[in-house]
Amino acid sequence: MARAPSDARGKTRLLKALGVDDGTDLRRAILLDTLDVVQRVPDVERVLVFAPGSVGDEIASLADGKFHVLPQRGGDLGERIEHAFADLFALGYSAVAIIGSDLPTLPGEHVERGIDVLRREVDPVVLGPSTDGGYYLVGLRSNHPEIFRGIPWSTAEVLAATVTAAEAHHLSVTLLPSWYDIDSIDDLRRVLQPSREGALKPRRTGAWLAARPGTE
Repeated sequence: MARAPSDARGKTRLLKALGVDDGTDLRRAILLDTLDVVQRVPDVERVLVFAPGSVGDEIASLADGKFHVLPQRGGDLGERIEHAFADLFALGYSAVAIIGSDLPTLPGEHVERGIDVLRREVDPVVLGPSTDGGYYLVGLRSNHPEIFRGIPWSTAEVLAATVTAAEAHHLSVTLLPSWYDIDSIDDLRRVLQPSREGALKPRRTGAWLAARPGTE
């Protein structure tokens, strides 16, 4: 799930902390590096679920024929995730794993592990915990919109509340290894640190940082 790089609403807190007025290049770099992560995952269909709906041409250019594209629907993040699952299952997918668009260093093995659970288990909920208390991946084999309702989005309680909601509906939850998304300057600086735990080296995000010596 991705917001178009041209949309100024993306990464506003990070850009303010960096003192950057136009964050289009940074948002594009992070997104394209995240798409590289997904392209390394074998034997899956790839879909770029985008917002806002008016940027279809921009998204199609970024997808470069390697991803299907699908507009997001809904208001808050929970509604948009809920509708993304509903739309993808309606297209005939037997299992769906959704990740965010700000994961340029995410090891592909984490995604592959989640997909393996989806293929083996009957009706799992797969969650990849992020270090800020949310999650970087959520995977389902059937639609369960109830686990995205009443969640305190954009707080450190997102993961815990989602697990509680899933367990309240008697769903089995599998947690993947934790990882970080790019929300702060410290997160961004980690891109330049030596590779660890299978982390990818995001060349575009790294180049953006290298061109701004004061950032690192």
